Amino acid sequence: MHKAMSCYEQALRLARQAGDSWTEGARLGNLGLVYLDIGEIDKAIQHFDAALAIHHQLQDSKQEATWLGNLGLTYARRGESRRAITYLERALAIDREIGDRRSEGVDLGNLGLAYADQGEVRTAIAHYEQSLRIARDVSDRRNEGVWLGNLGRGWFDLGERQKAIEFFEQALQVAQEIGDRLSEGAWLSNLGRTYLDLQEPSKAIEYIERALEVAREIGDQQGEGARLGTLGMAYVDLGERQQAVTCYEQALEIARRVGDRQNEGAWLSNLGRILQDLGDTSKAIEYYQRALEIAREIGDKWGESIRLGRLGLVSQQVSDIQKALDYYGQARHIAREIGDREGEAIHSWNLGRLYEHEGDLLRAVELMKTAVDYEQSISDPEAEQHATHLSRLRERAVLS
Repeated sequence: MHKAMSCYEQALRLARQAGDSWTEGARLGNLGLVYLDIGEIDKAIQHFDAALAIHHQLQDSKQEATWLGNLGLTYARRGESRRAITYLERALAIDREIGDRRSEGVDLGNLGLAYADQGEVRTAIAHYEQSLRIARDVSDRRNEGVWLGNLGRGWFDLGERQKAIEFFEQALQVAQEIGDRLSEGAWLSNLGRTYLDLQEPSKAIEYIERALEVAREIGDQQGEGARLGTLGMAYVDLGERQQAVTCYEQALEIARRVGDRQNEGAWLSNLGRILQDLGDTSKAIEYYQRALEIAREIGDKWGESIRLGRLGLVSQQVSDIQKALDYYGQARHIAREIGDREGEAIHSWNLGRLYEHEGDLLRAVELMKTAVDYEQSISDPEAEQHATHLSRLRERAVLS
C-alpha cells in the first residue's frame, strides 16, 4: 500500500511539472483510493475533492462521476450516509446522462449501501435489485456477484437469515466461476457470520477459516486481518475467550502492519469488550478510549459513536452514572447527525434505561420511544418486548 502511494505521489509531481491537468486529477483520485483503503478517511476526501474539481473544470463527465461516486463511498465509510447519498445521486445522474449502464448499476448499488447504513434496509434492497438487473443486462458477472452478496446482507439485516444464506451462496458461486478470489473470501466470511448469528459457531468457524485460507493464498493481508477478527467473534460465542483474544491480537497486529487504522480501532474495541466481560473494567476503558481516539483521528464518525456507546456501558457498569449519561448522549448525538438510525435507537434505549434507573421517567419514555419506533419499522425481534416495557413505563410516568 505504501509503495503504491509513493508511485502515485511521484506520478502526481510529474503531472504537475508537465502541466498535465487530467493526469494530475487522475493521480489525486488514485491517492484518494489508497487513503480510503488504509482508513485515512479525511485524507481520502481531500484527494477526491481535488480530483473532482480538476475534472469538473475540464468538463470530463465520466471522471467527474467517478470521483463523485468515490466521495459518496468515503462519506458512507465515515458514517455520514445522508451526505453519501447526495454525492452518489449526483454520480448516478451523470452516468445516466452519458449512457454508462455499468456505472449506473454500480451507483444504484452504492446508494443501496448508503441507505442500509441509514437503517432503510428495504430501500437498500430495492436498489440492489436494480443493480443486479443491470449487471445481468450488461453481462457484468463480477458486479452480479457483488449485488447478490449485498442482497444477502440486506436480508440478513431484516432477520431473514435463510434468505441471506441463499444469496450469499449464489454470490459465492459467481465468484468461484469467474475466479474472483477476493469476493470468494468475502462471501465465505459472510456465510460464516450468518451461521454465527444463527448460533451455529462451529459451522461459522468452518466458513471463516476457509475465507482466511483464501486471504492468505492471495496475499490479502487486510482480508486476513478481518477474517481473524471475525474468528475472534465466533470464539467469543463458543465461550473460548482466550482463543478469541489470540485472534483479535493477531488481527490488530496485521491492521497496524498494513496501516489499516479503521480495523485497528475495531479490534481494540473488541478486545475491550472481552476485558469488560471478564470484569477488567479499567483495562476495557483503556482499550475503548484508544479505539475512540483512532476513530476521531481518521474521521470515522460511525466508529466514534460505537466506541462512545461502549464507554457508556462500561461507565454504567462501574456506577459512574454521570459519565455514562455523557457518553451515551454524545453517541446518540453523533448517530443522529450522521443518519445512523440503528445506532440512534441503540443509544436512545441505553440512555432511556439509565434515566429510568435514575427516576426521570418522562425523559426515559421519550428516549425509549425513539428506539421502539425504529425497531418496529424494521420488524426487529425485540420490538414487541421493548414496546411492552415502554407501555408499562408510560403508565408509571403518569402515576408519578
